[in-house]
Amino acid sequence: MKTPKDLKNYLDSLVWWKQHGLALLIIVIMMTIYFAPMLFQNQGPPASDIQAWEGASKSIREYNASHSDLALWASNIFSGMPASNISVPIPVYTIDSAINLLNDLLPWQYLYFIFGGFFFYLFLRILGLSWLSAMFGALIFLLIPHHVGLINAGHNTKLRAIMFSPFLAWTFICFVKNTSLLSFLILALALALEARTNHYQLVYYVGFIVLFLGLPYLVGYFRRKEWKKMGSQVGLLVIAILLAGIIAAPKLILTRQYLPYSIRGSSGETAQSAAGGLEKGYATQWSFPPEEMVTFVIPNFYGGTSQYEYTGDAVPQLQGRTIPAYWGKMPFTTSSEYLGILTVFLGFLGMFAYWKRRLVKSLAVMSILTLLISFGRHFSPVFDIFFNYFPVFDKFRVPSMILFLIEFSIAVFAAFGIEKLLHLHKDDIRKWVIFISSILGGLLLIGVVSLLIGGGLPFASAQEFSRYPEQTLQLLRTARLEILKADAWRLIVFCLLTAGVMVAYIQKHISRTVLYPVLAILMLIDMYTIDNRFLNEFVPQQADQSPFTQSQIDQYIMQDDGLFRVFPVGDLFGNNRWSYFHQSIGGYHAAKMHIYQKMVEENLYHSTESGNNINWNIVKLLNVKYVITTQRISSDHISAIGQDPNTNWILYQVDDPFPRAWMVYQTRIISAGQEQRQVLNQAGFDPRTEAIVFEDLLDSSTADGEQTGSAEVTHFDANQITVEVSTPREGLLVLSENYLPIWWQATLDGEAVTIHRVNSLQRGIVVPQGSHTVHFEIKAPLFHASILAGNITVWIVHGVILLLAGLRYLPVRSTGKSGAGAV
Repeated sequence: MKTPKDLKNYLDSLVWWKQHGLALLIIVIMMTIYFAPMLFQNQGPPASDIQAWEGASKSIREYNASHSDLALWASNIFSGMPASNISVPIPVYTIDSAINLLNDLLPWQYLYFIFGGFFFYLFLRILGLSWLSAMFGALIFLLIPHHVGLINAGHNTKLRAIMFSPFLAWTFICFVKNTSLLSFLILALALALEARTNHYQLVYYVGFIVLFLGLPYLVGYFRRKEWKKMGSQVGLLVIAILLAGIIAAPKLILTRQYLPYSIRGSSGETAQSAAGGLEKGYATQWSFPPEEMVTFVIPNFYGGTSQYEYTGDAVPQLQGRTIPAYWGKMPFTTSSEYLGILTVFLGFLGMFAYWKRRLVKSLAVMSILTLLISFGRHFSPVFDIFFNYFPVFDKFRVPSMILFLIEFSIAVFAAFGIEKLLHLHKDDIRKWVIFISSILGGLLLIGVVSLLIGGGLPFASAQEFSRYPEQTLQLLRTARLEILKADAWRLIVFCLLTAGVMVAYIQKHISRTVLYPVLAILMLIDMYTIDNRFLNEFVPQQADQSPFTQSQIDQYIMQDDGLFRVFPVGDLFGNNRWSYFHQSIGGYHAAKMHIYQKMVEENLYHSTESGNNINWNIVKLLNVKYVITTQRISSDHISAIGQDPNTNWILYQVDDPFPRAWMVYQTRIISAGQEQRQVLNQAGFDPRTEAIVFEDLLDSSTADGEQTGSAEVTHFDANQITVEVSTPREGLLVLSENYLPIWWQATLDGEAVTIHRVNSLQRGIVVPQGSHTVHFEIKAPLFHASILAGNITVWIVHGVILLLAGLRYLPVRSTGKSGAGAV
């Protein structure tokens, strides 16, 4: 076949499998270039969030490696918490399982980017766009710096949810345009894959994509009064969601059952009623300030990221150092919301050029709504409606996360923009010349104004004025101004280059065969230069390398083979490194238990003696044996062991530490959790001899008598705890493990007994006189049943899809083309 002179006509003339194969090849090549350090140089992201996960999940992974059942309890973080939101591998296998399995050969991030990019291309093709336009849009979607920045931040579940969203969008449009058993089952599978990413906030937002992609069709059905078609498609969509729910059920069930008892959903002390949500102030900390929309085209207008390697010349003493460059209103940033100069230009062009298409209008409305929601506390009327009235929305924090929907939409609009340029007709050139000039002029104006007003900006957040001395602030201001100016000039240069290309094309000095690669190269340079700010942070990786460096303090503590916890004080408390090496009462997790968070807020640092701010009642109750601090503390409850010369951390040992389990014979009945915690702050309360309970548990007739009972933990792991008890009379066994009214069950000599909540957050068992064996075991029967149901469903769905696809496509693989039709 002779190659036509026009690139677009040539590519459109190819059979569908050649078009798709070429698209996949280009995406693979592009991602291979991007991920070259990971593929060929054994480098990887520093990923602070992955480190945090490594620490939190250490005990879970160790248990799963040596046991046939799955660990449902993480014993090493926050004195124990459910493993459901940390790491529970679900043995229900589908496409994501295959991708993860290939991680031994290729980085999973690389594979997910290829998957997401290819299906974004297919999604644009089925919207009716040409090969060139769809390819351009797919590359924009992949190269948006926020997506690349997620790799270094270690936001793995978020990245998976984003990269599966094009597959869901494509399957949804396939289903709506050609409703069949095959398209229905593929849609169900796509929904399941999205839900299985376990980032439920992103899954919720991806639901917006499905909603706004479907609205144009619903409007059409209403106008044409096609009630039967609309009803059947909506009904099948509901069934597809149910099938997806069964496939994704195991993790969904664990998350849903735990939700009322976490800080994401607790509405009361025991969360027995309907789940509430996050406190609004906490939920809106990462609200996107409206003024930071300028970072869509000038990424470092507000400094970029909180950890920024300064390479400028204005402040020589900071060269090569990591500085807190970001000075906006969010607590900190780890990635960029930059959309791209070419992307924004083409996005506006495509949106207005194809405004008559209902799909474009629908995505534009979604983008505006997204932006208003992302403002959070900075523009509360819209956010409050969703936070107060939309189901589950109050369980989410970081409103700025919803900006992903704008990134999705702008890539679609930019593809339409390319489509318009490739079809620019002679009779309407004047109209579009004015419009193109207006867009580029507006972007150019933003760059010029930024240069002019830059020197008058504060370049410091309100908190920094009290955190840093004036001399340090001045250095930071100078560096931040330089960073801003560099990106403002960058915007100006790209606008002028784009304008030059547009003039050459409109005046027919270059053809569209030349226009496309020139614009593509400009876009790639634009994106790569920002993406590289994250790609150059890759560091050497070792297969057996520990995510945390073992200190001398760790080595000392690990010589003690007893059952105990450590207490990292102050700033050390939220670091999961301690959970990696030891059982810790601290850590970091966004869904810790509600009653534990209340204890931290109301008890842990409420002093019971002068000279320090530590509540030693809590330290004892939590089975703490070692305390690690950054500053010396004075207390009669601890003895200094030594100081690590490398970290300057100081190690103390608790004098006469509490065991993991003990017997008490006196109880104090207090019906409210908050009042119980107030008693825990009293120096006169002795947790060794007394327990606070919600109801009368012990026989008052035996209140006096011998109190020399013993309790010894003889078996302890993630799912089971055995305690041998000997008591001269009826008493209360207190187990220093967090109380959770679901999953955990207890038996006394093989007979089921009730687990009571004592001391606000611990477990208690009433034990009669004599020697007994108390056994605690975590059981989740619905979870295990859902694994069986999920496997049956996923194999049926996979089998029928393969059968139908074979019957439909194999006989006609050499005929037919893809991607016709428009919405």
